Amino acid sequence: MFTKTQFSLVTILVSISTVLVADNIAERSRNINSYFTFSLYCNVCRSLFEKHKLLFAVLLSARILQSKGAINMVRLTDLQKQINI
Repeated sequence: MFTKTQFSLVTILVSISTVLVADNIAERSRNINSYFTFSLYCNVCRSLFEKHKLLFAVLLSARILQSKGAINMVRLTDLQKQINI
């Protein structure tokens, strides 16, 4: 049985080893990030009810856009208040 830390380490190592190999470090980094994000989404959604999966997808997408500076956080906060998240 894995502990939480061991599971996280195994997940990261599997992510790195199964990602498409790229010669460029920046491209390899994007590939790892994309794969890890997809793996996170799949593993979390496995434990969610159907009605919560869409909410999780929206929140995950918002955080990705926030990290890229591609979303207006004031508007996102207003949206969250309107739908009571």
